[in-house]
Amino acid sequence: MKALSILRQEHSALTAVLHGLQFLAGQIERGEKCDIRVLRAMLFYIDSFPDRFHHPKEDGYLFPTIQKRTGAADAVIAKLEEEHHQGMLAIRVVEQRLLHYEEGGAAYAMPLVQSLHDYIEAYRRHIRTEEEVLLPIAEQVLLPEDWRELGEVFSGHLDPLLGLDARQGFDRLFTHIVNIAPPPLGVGPEA
Repeated sequence: MKALSILRQEHSALTAVLHGLQFLAGQIERGEKCDIRVLRAMLFYIDSFPDRFHHPKEDGYLFPTIQKRTGAADAVIAKLEEEHHQGMLAIRVVEQRLLHYEEGGAAYAMPLVQSLHDYIEAYRRHIRTEEEVLLPIAEQVLLPEDWRELGEVFSGHLDPLLGLDARQGFDRLFTHIVNIAPPPLGVGPEA
């Protein structure tokens, strides 16, 4: 089931970035030096990739396909769709608080840290719900032809704005994050 594999790989990448954000939030909370370039790159990834590629596949294809086969997932799908919307709003709060922190200094550290913790916790809960509740339902109710169709749709990462395979750009961004982030997050130079 190619679609399932793609979703789980994307969840893994998103979880890795969330882990990195948590690490950086801890540095800020402890008053340690935090590499803002790494934080910005992670926020760009987590802001751009899910909303342009990951969530549209779920909202536009996976969820309706499941709902075509069963009504048992309707409540959880409604909750996940609402979380997709709320996540877009929450990342704006994080980005705004990062700007305040960059321009205003330590006085703005804790609001940034709190918004990062809230965002990370909500996103982890969201991924857990998809992995532990929704995907098992999908595995039970979807037919082989559903999985084939979803696999074809999920394999294409054609950027609707650029007309290009944008997945490569996000793969490069993820690699960039790993390369500039110091250990233990990445392989970049020690801070």
